[in-house]
Amino acid sequence: MNTRDLYEKPRNIILESLDRGVAPWRQPWGKNGLSLAQRNAFTNRPYRGINVFTLMLAGRGDNRWATYKQIKARGGRVVAGSKSQFVIFWKFVPVRKSDDLDEDQRETYPILKYFRVFNVEDTTGLDLPVDPTSAPAEIPSNEIAEKITNRYAKSIGLVNRATGTGPVVRFGGGRAYYSPAMDNIQMPPVAAFSGTGEFYSTLFHEFGHSTGHHSRLNRFEKNAPGDKFGSHGYGLEELVAEFTSAFLCSEATVDPGVIENQSSYIHGWKRAIKADHKLVVMAAARAQKAADMILGQQWDKS
Repeated sequence: MNTRDLYEKPRNIILESLDRGVAPWRQPWGKNGLSLAQRNAFTNRPYRGINVFTLMLAGRGDNRWATYKQIKARGGRVVAGSKSQFVIFWKFVPVRKSDDLDEDQRETYPILKYFRVFNVEDTTGLDLPVDPTSAPAEIPSNEIAEKITNRYAKSIGLVNRATGTGPVVRFGGGRAYYSPAMDNIQMPPVAAFSGTGEFYSTLFHEFGHSTGHHSRLNRFEKNAPGDKFGSHGYGLEELVAEFTSAFLCSEATVDPGVIENQSSYIHGWKRAIKADHKLVVMAAARAQKAADMILGQQWDKS
């Protein structure tokens, strides 16, 4: 599979979902307070970037996946006729400038690679616990979201002074937006939102934008919320924010709710994604970095 195909395949999966009137990054992300994150069956490591959406759209009841080699090594087998799903990842290859340099001193460049995984529903002979998402739990759906917010934001409203490195969050008016110049987020009053999911998915969207600030991921040199509406930079940055919100909603098991004017929203994203075959992969990669920063997580590059 060539590099263009690795961009095209996830793009086409997303477009097929949009054709059905479903924006995959706006789906419910939790069940009974448990995360529905797609993850490896044996390491429990969550899949990341665009893989979050492509695996979810496979429509399987279990959220655990593994490679054929992993399944075989643990005494299982893949049921004949089962269909695998591909997972893409960035492999960082060192630039060999001099043999005198240590490995950690060499510059690296990313190469897009892939491997295939099978859902555990398509296997036999594996000794795996029951999928925990099928069991009830009594965890408030907004408790984790509150912790994420308090951890990242510098302050929330006029009373709650958080200790995070993120922007100040202010409330009032009828718009939600992030101001790079002021490094603050403006949100409508909490009462203006119809539910917890709508509130946090909106706030997390603006959190996503805020990570582009020069003091954080410095993403606004190439694209920014201030780019002209309809431009490539605008579309990419908006998708980064949408994906960041989805990743954070997944972490917090928050249902993002249904957006207004869904058909117009879907049409706009279909047009943008069709115009650039790399858009969803690049946006998901940037959004994953944004979510990691907000959550304070670090992952190795292997």
